[in-house]
Amino acid sequence: MWIPYDDGCVSSILDTKADWVRIAEAAYPTTETDEGGASGVLDAFRGVMLAGPVSVMSAAFCEGSEPVVRFYAGEMYRNLGFQALTDALRADPAAVDAFFFPPSIVNTHSSLDRRVSPSARRMMETYRAYAGIADALGTVVSAVPGESTVIFAGSTARISVGRAEADLLTRAALHVEAALRARRRPETIRAVLDPSGKIVHFEPGAPARERLVVQARRIERARSRRTRRTPEALELWTTLVDGRASLVERFDGGKRYYLVLDNRAERRPMRALTRGEISVVSDAARGLSGSSSPTVTAFQRRAFLRAWRARPRSWGSRAARSSCESPRSSVTRRDTSSRRRR
Repeated sequence: MWIPYDDGCVSSILDTKADWVRIAEAAYPTTETDEGGASGVLDAFRGVMLAGPVSVMSAAFCEGSEPVVRFYAGEMYRNLGFQALTDALRADPAAVDAFFFPPSIVNTHSSLDRRVSPSARRMMETYRAYAGIADALGTVVSAVPGESTVIFAGSTARISVGRAEADLLTRAALHVEAALRARRRPETIRAVLDPSGKIVHFEPGAPARERLVVQARRIERARSRRTRRTPEALELWTTLVDGRASLVERFDGGKRYYLVLDNRAERRPMRALTRGEISVVSDAARGLSGSSSPTVTAFQRRAFLRAWRARPRSWGSRAARSSCESPRSSVTRRDTSSRRRR
């Protein structure tokens, strides 16, 4: 429910009992254009937001040049004074960081206001005035280095988001990010499965057969009528298998299949970390809480310490923004860890 408080704050604008699986389904469209895919994703996000309007914007940033808007859609940009926003972003790198490269995937304007520079705060205030809102809740993902995609909803009151809601919204956003990354790459099909998990095609380099079978069955369970409106659904339907492949639904001759596509995130490997430690650090970096048991908490501390010791010298630089790609190909790509490193 959307419950106003006396201080003008709303407890949430998310419906946790909505069809969140629809976002994951919409993230992998068969349409060849980003714009067509954005329309389906927006419709899916509208179904989980109790307030609106909802909009999406994707832009690329290179050092020494103005932002290149790849695509945008939604209600807010129609009356926004879009050129004023892009002018402000071009003139203020701090505003770019605040709006397109915040410290976590799920953010509100009110939470960012407390952390950004005065110039970035003024830019965000100007944006809200154009849009006629008091606050905004959004997800920020990055499919390729230097590119950021923002999906957000506005509110006439300040927004507060709980941990469980942030986790749910993060999982949904990561599907959008993985789908964008896959669309930017030529499809490399490693295997094909039917919905029951039966493998009908398998090539060297694919994840282990048993892991693919388990993933296909988990996706089918998440998409079932019984599960798709529960918080468990997006925990079942994870974005990647072994951190390197996505299962994407396709139809052939009227039959459904899952293609196993190479979709590894563009990142610098942390060779000093074990696979388990990489998983812990990656989940924490995305805002996923995981377990709070003492054992896991100690494991997190060890993993972060090892990550810090193994960090590249470029961590905290703007290097990711300097590696912009050429204009969009017919297919779309990237990952949170390849967002601007902080």
